[in-house]
Amino acid sequence: MHARSTTCRATSSRNHEIRSSVSDARPRASLTSPPSFLDLAGWRREVGPHLHAHVAHAPPGHLQCDRRHHDHAHGRARFEARELHAVHPGSRRGGTSIHNPPFPDGVSPTRSRAESCTPLSAFLFARARVSRASTSSPSDFFALPSPPRSRQEIPDIDACDRENPLAVTEYVNDIFSYWFRVEPDTQVAPNYMLIQTDINDKMRAILIDWLVEVHLKFKLMPETLFLTHNLIDRFLSKKVVTRKNLQLVGVTAMLLASKYEEIWAPEVRDFVYISDKAYTREQILDMEKQMLNTLGFHLTVPTPYQFLSRFYKAAGADKQFQLLASFIVESSLPDYSMLKFPASLTAAAATYVAMKTLGKGEWNDVMVAHTRYTEADIRPCANAMARLQRKSATASLSAVHKKYSNPKFMEVARLPAPAGLGEEN
Repeated sequence: MHARSTTCRATSSRNHEIRSSVSDARPRASLTSPPSFLDLAGWRREVGPHLHAHVAHAPPGHLQCDRRHHDHAHGRARFEARELHAVHPGSRRGGTSIHNPPFPDGVSPTRSRAESCTPLSAFLFARARVSRASTSSPSDFFALPSPPRSRQEIPDIDACDRENPLAVTEYVNDIFSYWFRVEPDTQVAPNYMLIQTDINDKMRAILIDWLVEVHLKFKLMPETLFLTHNLIDRFLSKKVVTRKNLQLVGVTAMLLASKYEEIWAPEVRDFVYISDKAYTREQILDMEKQMLNTLGFHLTVPTPYQFLSRFYKAAGADKQFQLLASFIVESSLPDYSMLKFPASLTAAAATYVAMKTLGKGEWNDVMVAHTRYTEADIRPCANAMARLQRKSATASLSAVHKKYSNPKFMEVARLPAPAGLGEEN
């Protein structure tokens, strides 16, 4: 009992020294202002060394105080006295604990157990403690700036996938922030065909339409088709290609995309066969080297499919919704005029057209937050896509329409285009 009293007196004396030293380290007026995320780092740099110097050399006595009760004239205030653990230099874990002195009369901050365990909460608690002599309401230090109201109202679309490691919910927002940031660097100029002397946009459309059939025949992943489309346009925007070698560019781009995306990619001989032996194995391999060198081996690029996967979750899309949006996006791949729209805008517009076609969902704050486009932003692209959707049944290039008219794809190509979008004036 005597040893415990001695420890209490020693710890209380040490706490008084800490408060005196830290209070002298900065003018008192600045300690009374509530902390913010902007001045928190600066306050820690100035006052932190003084606080650490005293806490690190605190006596080894450990005073445990789980709860305290304080009576005053207006009632009974009950609060928890937390412990601030100081980590000694050179030790792996904290060895010294200093108990928290009681708050002034009438102050009863409410803190959850999880909050009190965070380093930021411990730091704010220490700041409130050392400056309580000049603070009328220490509980103000626990009130962290709340996020904007609009962000609070947006639900967490990844909540149901927290236990799914394939959803990478810890990193998914950073991943898509990166895709949005690098998207302008991987988008081709909408008029790049001007540098070509022997081919035109119609030949490009025929090539893309044929590759849709090849992609379906080989049963490849959707990512492979969109990466193939990206590689072709990026290569044609940098290299002049003859009409004779345009198909060679297409099969080589799909070969590269297959190697990048597929688990079991088609072999070179498969592309020799699918092109009716128009090109030899050596020609395809030579074009592969030329394409990789021209593109700087840069194959990790954002495509509409990657953005679609995120927008599906934000829209709460079912299978029919996803197939319809995929059909709308793929219908735009052969159209040269659609290159003026970024991949993210193309995906957002396809999601919007699918919403209007099926009458499911609306373009609310959740969609705006995750797509970064308002309804007015996507309207021009949505109109262009709706026109392609409406004409797909009678178009001369019908590979995409035939593909999505199959019962395997729920025949979404047969659905009528939404009224009010893409209609001729």
